[in-house]
Amino acid sequence: HAKQRMETLVGMIKHISNETDTNMVIDKMFQMSRSILNAEGITLFELIQSDDLKIGDTMLRISKSTRGDAIGMTFSVSEGIAGHVARTGELLNIKDANDDSRHNSNVDKQKKFQTRSLLCVPVFQHGRVVAVIQAINKRTGKYFSEDDEHLLQYLSESTGISLSQAALFNQVLMDRRQAQVDKIFIQVLSKRCSTHKFVTNVMAAAKVLLDMERFSLYLVDHHHHEVWVTVEEENIICVPIGVGIAGHVAETGEVLNIVDAYEWPGFNKNVDKKTGFRTKSVLCMPVTSDGIDQTIIGVVQCMNRMNNRGEVTVFDENDVKLLHQFCLQLSVVMRQMMMEAAITKMNVDRKSETVEKSSSAAPVFSLAKQYRTDLESEQQFGNASALGWSLKEDHVIAHNDETAHIIQSVNWDLDTLAMNEGEMMHAFEVKLEQFCLLENHDIESSMVQTFITKVKDTYRDNAYHNFHHAFHVFHSVQCILRSKSIGYLNSFQVLSVLLAAICHDIDHPGHNNAFETATLSELAILYSDDSVLERHHAAVTFRILKEEDCNVLQNMNPAEFAQCRRIIIHSILATDMKEHTELSRKLALLPANTFNEFGMDTQGDVYSLFFSVVLHTGDLSGQALPLNQALCWGEKVISEFAMQAKKEEALNLPVAPFMMNANDPIKAAGVQKGYIDFILKPWWVQFVRFFDEEEDIVKGLEYVNEVRKFYVGASQTGDEKDTPKREIRVVEQLAKREDGGGKDDSDQKKTV
Repeated sequence: HAKQRMETLVGMIKHISNETDTNMVIDKMFQMSRSILNAEGITLFELIQSDDLKIGDTMLRISKSTRGDAIGMTFSVSEGIAGHVARTGELLNIKDANDDSRHNSNVDKQKKFQTRSLLCVPVFQHGRVVAVIQAINKRTGKYFSEDDEHLLQYLSESTGISLSQAALFNQVLMDRRQAQVDKIFIQVLSKRCSTHKFVTNVMAAAKVLLDMERFSLYLVDHHHHEVWVTVEEENIICVPIGVGIAGHVAETGEVLNIVDAYEWPGFNKNVDKKTGFRTKSVLCMPVTSDGIDQTIIGVVQCMNRMNNRGEVTVFDENDVKLLHQFCLQLSVVMRQMMMEAAITKMNVDRKSETVEKSSSAAPVFSLAKQYRTDLESEQQFGNASALGWSLKEDHVIAHNDETAHIIQSVNWDLDTLAMNEGEMMHAFEVKLEQFCLLENHDIESSMVQTFITKVKDTYRDNAYHNFHHAFHVFHSVQCILRSKSIGYLNSFQVLSVLLAAICHDIDHPGHNNAFETATLSELAILYSDDSVLERHHAAVTFRILKEEDCNVLQNMNPAEFAQCRRIIIHSILATDMKEHTELSRKLALLPANTFNEFGMDTQGDVYSLFFSVVLHTGDLSGQALPLNQALCWGEKVISEFAMQAKKEEALNLPVAPFMMNANDPIKAAGVQKGYIDFILKPWWVQFVRFFDEEEDIVKGLEYVNEVRKFYVGASQTGDEKDTPKREIRVVEQLAKREDGGGKDDSDQKKTV
């Protein structure tokens, strides 16, 4: 039995040795301790010691415990059995804790728990105790055996080695990141730039240094007693000093490391409610001048620390040190910008008498642009407002007061319509970096920018099928790929699907396959009426990838390139709506744990279906968003329908019923409701089965239901008796038109 336990332990330790995240090393050690020791409880203590503290001031903090209510409790190392082990580095195996004077019985009384036997082992890193693992109350037998001692000691020694390796790796990584930060600051110092550009560069540098969802740099205006941040040129957000987290830091000069912002009394939740963002962990720190008075000239605020698994966690002591060093560098750089910043603020203040300044206590990257209320000359077929799709006042987001999203956001409901082309192109590269794709495939940043610029320029200025839509689909796909409900995916697969997403509608003409075949276009002739546009999109994608300065796949070997090409082509072809019914059937047949169990031995056809499903879902995500966003996307679709109808009328071609009078609000709402009822909602009901309920993606189905409710109300203004039949006919015609008109009405009804 002892041999079997040791073999199990050795196998587990191999997993620890491959970890490069110190937190993951500690986490796996804790899990293994639970597996090999048959104990009532396991507790992991971490030592907390600042550089300026003496050993007597060192504290032990419970970072993990089988008793969840104990996590976070702290003790001095001068107390208790764990404290003794931390001070001396001795292993202790105590048969009866009540007979040991070092045992702190107060904790037992407080938690109503009786400690009997104890096994307590130190974890060393570079000859220094960094943690203590403690097993409580052996279940089999009265106390822990010698075998238990050997096993736990072997595990702690292996963990110490893995911690050292992880620390070395992280130091190298941090050195590389620091070099990138230095490069950005040198570029800022070497040439003059606007205040907004300066703030944008600082944010980029901070995101290189720390993995987080949002970052803000507030500048301090002591004359007006407020902190402010640029959200775009000549547009700022101001917060009174003393208000909110940033205002509090500007007033007190203290460093705030908040585990949950909602628990902090001065935090304003209203902005989160408007944007759908959930602020959790926050690290906020002042930036001071280097003079004798140490005047606060700025405040940096980091939100939602992300771990290697893409999960929100807390900022630790190391993050505080890194940010402190960052603020010291930033202070030097900010001295060069103070005059420019003062002029920017003064100009805005002068305009404030006629143009009210935006005001919010939340950090921002860039202010959401006001949605366009009209289209270009020949695209003016009505917008959401003209269609009567106005929201109730409590649903409307005032964009001048809305805090925007940063390009690094991984939220499903990111408002991509509020991003400009530069932000989207930058975000594309950032997403690839977040998946380590540039490093893994030796792709130069300059080539990524050349590629995405070419892709952006190749998309046409359609109402709907444009670069904005491509980026939204790309963002939706990367959100899905990040899900913890998806198992093993290799780097080639991830890169392929992301490239397919950004290129899936490239060079789209603004009308559907049915129009191509009806007009016998060059593309219809070339592709023999079969998925005409989808095949064109795939072909254009690889024409761009063949260009020397755009070939982000150039460092792959032939086998890897062939795999990527297959995935890109197959995934893009799956966006043809004629494939929807077959994809839906296959998706419904899959067990709910299919994606979660992806591994090295997963069959290629399962992966192929997954990639098709993922891109198809991203393509259908425009109405799986908060209502204000969904209506804007819906308006764009209707505008494009109206454009096609106008062309068909000019060519004396039949116009599909769902495209007739597309700018009629009742008709448009009926089309959208039918689309949701017969296509979108059934798909999402199946799709969300594969994800945990708490995951961000699952909100998509909730949004679909909310949007449907709106369209129901908007479509029932007229004769409601014919509405259901009309909707069915509309969806049947939609499917038929996307299929190129190749099926008769009876076949089409079966498909729907």
